[in-house]
Amino acid sequence: MRHAKSSWRDVDLDDHDRVLNRRGRHAAPEMGKLLRKEKLVPDCIISSTAKRAVETAELVHAAMRANCDIELRRRLYLAEPETVYDVLNELPSETKCVLVIGHNPGLAELVEQASGSSVEMVTAAVAHLKYSIKEFSKIDQHSPCKLTAFYRPTKKNKSA
Repeated sequence: MRHAKSSWRDVDLDDHDRVLNRRGRHAAPEMGKLLRKEKLVPDCIISSTAKRAVETAELVHAAMRANCDIELRRRLYLAEPETVYDVLNELPSETKCVLVIGHNPGLAELVEQASGSSVEMVTAAVAHLKYSIKEFSKIDQHSPCKLTAFYRPTKKNKSA
């Protein structure tokens, strides 16, 4: 998942410290409810430490009523696909479903490299990737993968 829409109100604010704007605060819980409806509630949520990503994770977590912790990883801030795989490799072997919340262009690149499908990872978009692996410690850019679904916020929230 790409973080929800962030605010550019304070142009002097460091990029890492930007928070969600109103649109983002509406889209994140919408996506959490959608993931719950689609039965895609994860065992684990891993988020970039950027404030907009952490806010997204917290809003999605609450809306989907996930029974898991949110783990923060500084390495996911503006991460390239290889770094995302490195973070996934560290997950416990019993993890079956994980929600990674990060940034573009890395997430869009990961989806394309993994599945061969090009998607526009707009803010708050979720790409559901299904890998043919037994555990995340074995995942890498060569792991067989299929893009099984792609979700984006509704237009209603885009104009909010």
